[in-house]
Parts: sequence; structure tokens; C-alpha cells
Amino acid sequence: MTDPMASQIWRGLVIMVILGLGGIMAFASPFGWPIRDYDRYPHFVTFATISLLSVIAWPRAALNHLLIGLAVLAGFTELLQFTAGISRMPSWSDFGFNICGIAAMLGVIAALRAKFRS
Repeated sequence: MTDPMASQIWRGLVIMVILGLGGIMAFASPFGWPIRDYDRYPHFVTFATISLLSVIAWPRAALNHLLIGLAVLAGFTELLQFTAGISRMPSWSDFGFNICGIAAMLGVIAALRAKFRS
């Protein structure tokens, strides 16, 4: 397997994981979770993880481009909750925690990049 082919496979797998995590956040019912009263924290952690995976898969991508793309994904997961038949409702606070998770992880990555470049 050539190096470009391996990187394409790796990035494809990362995209599937990212979309899977986004789908779980969009459609999973928080009822019955042991963290039901703390529904915002899984949003933060999930999107921080998605951000880390994105940086690993696209290490040369500008962080502001990743921020925009991941913010669109975060908004899309909330819009998917308008789908009939699921027990979730879209929420601005969920979207806010999604964005906070993205920004926190990308901020850490930016700080690490700055530290190791100098």
C-alpha cells in the first residue's frame, strides 16, 4: 500500500468516526444515561474529541478552517434533532457546548503548535 493511499484510508476512517460521533450526539436519547442531568458535558467532550481527530487526520490544515467546518457539523447535529420520531430537541445551549469543545481543543492545539515551533 502506498503512502498516499494509506493516508486516504486513514482520513476516510477518521471521517466515519467523526460522522458517527456526530450522529450519536444528534440522535441518542439522554434519558436513561447516568449523566442525564449533565447532558451538556457529553456535547463538550464529543466535539473536543472530534476536533482532536480532525487535527490528527489533517495536521497541515489551518485551525480556523477546521473551526468553521466543525462548527457547521455541530450546527448540523442540532438541526438533525428536528427529525420526527426521535426523543431529542435542538438546543442553543447544546450547540454552545459543542462550539466550546471545538474551541477548547483547537486552542490547546494552537498553543502546542506555537510552543513547539519556537
